[in-house]
Amino acid sequence: MCQAGAALDCRQESLMHRRLLFPVAFAALAAGAALHAALAPVLRQEPPEPGPQHRVLQQMVGEWDVVIDIGGAASKATQSNKSMPGGMFILGDITGEAGGQPFHGHGVWGYDQGQGKYVSLWVDNFESSLQLGAGSYDEKTRTLTLDLESDGFDGKPATYHHVTRFVDKDRYDFEMSVTSQASGETTPMGGARYTRKQ
Repeated sequence: MCQAGAALDCRQESLMHRRLLFPVAFAALAAGAALHAALAPVLRQEPPEPGPQHRVLQQMVGEWDVVIDIGGAASKATQSNKSMPGGMFILGDITGEAGGQPFHGHGVWGYDQGQGKYVSLWVDNFESSLQLGAGSYDEKTRTLTLDLESDGFDGKPATYHHVTRFVDKDRYDFEMSVTSQASGETTPMGGARYTRKQ
């Protein structure tokens, strides 16, 4: 550090600092320019446009009264499904009861234009692992079928089968079963009926 009365030393120390800073500043500018060049094609791209497959999922958008049936025991919930800005994904949140227990879940549904498949992610307070997978839509039966990979209730890998059938614009039904990847045994888990709130 410069000391009072040592003007020559101060000038020499300041010059040394500038010489040390110039390479650092140049390197930072070069890195910034390289990053901008790498991102430029991405930044120029137009966002993807929703297709007819995304319009299928738009049927889910709205506020819903839900009756959940697990093992013959019915319970009530409400679900809010919203279209993400841009229309590429549907985001859903459900709150209520299932099997006599408080139930909260969050889902994401979309269509991957690269894979050519419907995709989904699901999490809820009944398990610690997320369900992630893909599937297809049958226009004749108006049925969306998704196979999601996760851990079963025994902690071992399992495939959850989500089947959603659109009855009309104000109702859709959901059924779920799970297949153990070790034994191949499939177990029905229940379902739910969605009725649009009026």
